[in-house]
Amino acid sequence: MDLFMPAERVLYNRSYYFSDEAVDDYNEYIADRDGVNIDVVSSLDFFMNEVWKEIDYAIDNDLSDEISCFDRMLRDLKCGGDPEHPTEISVVAKGTVERWDEPSRGLVVADSLLSLV
Repeated sequence: MDLFMPAERVLYNRSYYFSDEAVDDYNEYIADRDGVNIDVVSSLDFFMNEVWKEIDYAIDNDLSDEISCFDRMLRDLKCGGDPEHPTEISVVAKGTVERWDEPSRGLVVADSLLSLV
């Protein structure tokens, strides 16, 4: 029996949303949306609150979209008759949390990305 080799890939990385690049991009988006100068957006708390609301919304929305697309692909693989893909497919996540004393690592196994998250 051939074993199906797992594929490792990053599905979602939210570090962009916490970067200066994202703040600049969303400053520009709010300036365009509200018809104001980009300097006004970055200098007024009201507009910066709007920037952070949009970034928070995008974080949640992009993660939901990624989970839906991945789980749809998984369902298709499990239901299909493709001999290259077994019907028993699991999702394994690994991660590291940096702590003050040392990094902590772990693995989690699930049958879908939604149940994993």
